[in-house]
Amino acid sequence: MTQRIYFVLYLNLALVSGCKQESSWNGAVEVHASKDGGGTVHVRHTYPAQLTATRIIKEDLRIGAVEGNGRDVFSSVTGVAVDKSGSVYVLDHIGQEIRVFDSTGTFKFAFGRLGEGPAEFKSARGLKWSPEGTLWVLDGGNRRLSEFNASGKLIESFRMNSIMRSFFWQGGIDDNGLVYDEGLGYSTGVLAGFVRRFDPRSGVQDSVQLIDDLGEYEVKIEIPRGTMDMPFAPRFHWIVDRNGNIWSTRTNEYAIYRTTFGLDTTLVIEVNNAQLKVTDGEVDEALAVLEPRMDRWSRYTELDRTMLPKVHPFIENIDLDDEGRLWVRRVTRGKNTVFDVFDLEGRYLWSVDAPWSVIDVWHPLIIRNTIYSIVRDSLDVFYVVRGRLVDKR
Repeated sequence: MTQRIYFVLYLNLALVSGCKQESSWNGAVEVHASKDGGGTVHVRHTYPAQLTATRIIKEDLRIGAVEGNGRDVFSSVTGVAVDKSGSVYVLDHIGQEIRVFDSTGTFKFAFGRLGEGPAEFKSARGLKWSPEGTLWVLDGGNRRLSEFNASGKLIESFRMNSIMRSFFWQGGIDDNGLVYDEGLGYSTGVLAGFVRRFDPRSGVQDSVQLIDDLGEYEVKIEIPRGTMDMPFAPRFHWIVDRNGNIWSTRTNEYAIYRTTFGLDTTLVIEVNNAQLKVTDGEVDEALAVLEPRMDRWSRYTELDRTMLPKVHPFIENIDLDDEGRLWVRRVTRGKNTVFDVFDLEGRYLWSVDAPWSVIDVWHPLIIRNTIYSIVRDSLDVFYVVRGRLVDKR
């Protein structure tokens, strides 16, 4: 068994963050170093009673329309990518085509269509740029990855044998061109979550098990032929960075873990904070959405307010920007998204108010202080929005 040496460093984050301090956060940095020089860095923060965001996202572009015949009318959006010129690539789910708009939101061209042939998609659910500047499309229905140039010309397709479980591509592509996605499998009789890593050129694929029992964190309502998410229940989320590190969180705690693909933990960011209680009004609102569906399945399952969790999760999801900073979507009372931002060493930088609610399982693109996201309005109309990060006045 490896002998470990423990020592703790206490510091004021205002002195080390490298930018204007915007709250009175204090953190205890606990470094766990093993004899061989490896180890895990624990960064623990004391969360103030009131944290006011000092930066906001100011929307300056919205692509989408409620109705009409234009290419900006989306059925639903399952992927967004942005090239170096600022052109926005939008994957429309029903049309199974990629629509390209310039930086002003003007439609340029489209490529792809529903089908099983070359340059066709059956259930595409994500777009990612490779280090070489080619666009990769993850197509769950055809079980393949397809590579395109920026003009929409197919370069090559690669077969993938994995089980997709999400509406969006949760993984990504690292700087070595390795592709990451998630899958499901059974371990010791329980449903487990895996991250799969795939080298398209060689066809080599391997996987690691991130969590033993998804059911412990992702509470579901059993229905015929499937499940529904339980409102206010904790979730398990992950994202991969450009170096192939996996960041993950169990949202019933404010803790984020950075691990290698071999599951050696290198960084833990923890925040001491109280969970928000679920109000009676929030329960009423959730049941109003669920009950019409549950009426159809009442012979199979029951649901009442006592079954819903009493507290909210701490975290909605986690995201990474193009510089590797961690953006934590904190659960709040408001309808809009609030981010807490940390640097690569786990030190708090600032908090940000967004003018919209980011779809909970979607990872927005955060590039050079600009954020691109998918949002839905009250009519369930999908839009792609762009906002700039500015100081709050």
